[in-house]
Amino acid sequence: MAKKLSIAVVGETASGKTYLLYDLIHAFHLLGYEPRQLPLSYPHSSFGKFFFDTINADTGGILKTDVVASRPESHYGAHLADEQGNRLEVDFLNIPGEVFSAPSKIQHFFELKKRIERNKQGVFWLAQYRSPAGHTLRLVVPNKDFVPSVGTAGSVPLYRSWGEIAHAISQGGYKRLSCKAISGRELLKQMHTIVTDTVLLTVKEKWNLLMGTDGPLDVSDFEENLVSCFYPLVYCQNATDLIVCDSLFRGNHTGGLSHAIKQYFSKLDNGHVAHVFLAYRDTDVMLKQQKGHLEVVASAGEQEVAQRNRIYARCVGEIMDSIAGKGSWLNEATRQHIRLSASRGSGNDFWHLLSQSLPERQRKALGESTHVMPPHVYFTATPIDAGLTVYDNDTDATRFVARQGSRLVSFLQENCADMSHHFCFGSLQLLMDILARNNALSRQHQRQLPDTLRYFFEI
Repeated sequence: MAKKLSIAVVGETASGKTYLLYDLIHAFHLLGYEPRQLPLSYPHSSFGKFFFDTINADTGGILKTDVVASRPESHYGAHLADEQGNRLEVDFLNIPGEVFSAPSKIQHFFELKKRIERNKQGVFWLAQYRSPAGHTLRLVVPNKDFVPSVGTAGSVPLYRSWGEIAHAISQGGYKRLSCKAISGRELLKQMHTIVTDTVLLTVKEKWNLLMGTDGPLDVSDFEENLVSCFYPLVYCQNATDLIVCDSLFRGNHTGGLSHAIKQYFSKLDNGHVAHVFLAYRDTDVMLKQQKGHLEVVASAGEQEVAQRNRIYARCVGEIMDSIAGKGSWLNEATRQHIRLSASRGSGNDFWHLLSQSLPERQRKALGESTHVMPPHVYFTATPIDAGLTVYDNDTDATRFVARQGSRLVSFLQENCADMSHHFCFGSLQLLMDILARNNALSRQHQRQLPDTLRYFFEI
């Protein structure tokens, strides 16, 4: 049976979310996982589509993330298997930190969620369509006999209208198979498999029934404040894992974001809290000055993953010493940034979020920890290849390049051509931790962990 992982990647603009997803896909490959064919009913975009959507083929850089409506095809997934027969069903959603930035949005979301979930049958209807090729669409409609048509009115900001949905159904040759009542609770549980536009259109049409004429929200609140964050907030209530992204040298620290995410999980009535991780971006800036710490001679016959773990552990040891004031890797501004995001004292918000996500035994151990950093924190650096070359930012800030003889080589293009060429600094270890917390990390890979990393894995 396949282990299912739903991973929310949350961070402010330029915090490295897209690059982290790029790294994690490569890290699956390093751990021996290869993609299997997806079923026609699969609701998300594939890993291959992620590369198509995010990589600028002309420059070899990452395309700027557009402000788009989140829906099932807006995030990416795969069915993976390794040579030992271990299987994973994985999907990722890239979530702007702004989704959690306003407490009023969170409060309004939970009010609407409560009103939707209390409706058992007869308010929402789930219609299923199938194309000649066998692909399926699942729509939520306001009544059993409702069929979208090109002239059907109704729209919400950022999302398609009923008319546009009807056009897509007609163009794809879809035929309606069934329509049955669905409860509000089941609707939100399955929302990642449903055409999101139809959920929001139906919620808008049923607004007075859901909220009443004197409810705490009106439909304008819904359209102005909730539509853009509704899908991501629903996704997080079922996510297995959540990664907070932070750039070491750009923008604000993530203390406030960690606090807001903690408040979100504390309001969930199902008691679910995802496994929580913190990923720093831009560690490569430090490594350019400390390349000697990467150039560790591999032991004879040592496997790639074990070697990468050992090199990463050595560098993290230096970073931890520097945070504690015993080393020179970090300048004071960087130390302060890390402290505000995740250290004891001023960075307690992430400690509290992490504590909320842990079983009681581990929560107690975390409370007694005297370590300078909490576990499940990783320092990632995208532009490092298997030959330990640290690539530089080009004049195009979205691209990393290195000079080979007389030509410039794009890091992204090189590593898309051969995934094993990617070092996956920090992201490999983060993925191994995610697998470990979901009881999906092989004993072989657990044995390859240096002692320095065992604290961060809590093994």
